[in-house]
Amino acid sequence: MEYFILEQDRRLGSLDGMITFSEQMKQGYEFAKDEEVVFVNSSKALEYGCILEKPDLLVSDEVYQILNRYERGLAHKKVIVIDMARNGQIHYYFPKFTEVPCSNQESVKKNAEDTEKIDHFTVDEKLIEGLSMFKLKFFRKSYLVVRLDVAEGMLRTSLYGLNVRRILINGR
Repeated sequence: MEYFILEQDRRLGSLDGMITFSEQMKQGYEFAKDEEVVFVNSSKALEYGCILEKPDLLVSDEVYQILNRYERGLAHKKVIVIDMARNGQIHYYFPKFTEVPCSNQESVKKNAEDTEKIDHFTVDEKLIEGLSMFKLKFFRKSYLVVRLDVAEGMLRTSLYGLNVRRILINGR
């Protein structure tokens, strides 16, 4: 089976540290309210892509609709991101994905910007059997992993700020 990581395009820049999540959201999906409001504090103009990775994974309506085609009834909570500097708001979804622990990650590559990208993971294949998408957890980092058919569905649309990267998954 082929798998891909869906992630925020690094050319947009990170919003890490600029978004203020509620204490409930920081504790996880189960603790978050059905509708949350988060704030962005930055004096500079920011670009918002279809996926925000930090401090937790948020997806745009377009991404959620595609994911929901492959996993009907994907549980989610709504998040309104309010940009104080621009007096604007952007709506995102906070989906609940099956979380799969990763026992090992390997094969660190370096890209043109000299940043590390992990492209090889070891997981228990029984945990991902039949899943079209899941959240791969390794230490403090989470990755949204999708099967080939879901990745193709994403690539057929014109989503802004999305990077789709192929990875290898070894079973144990």
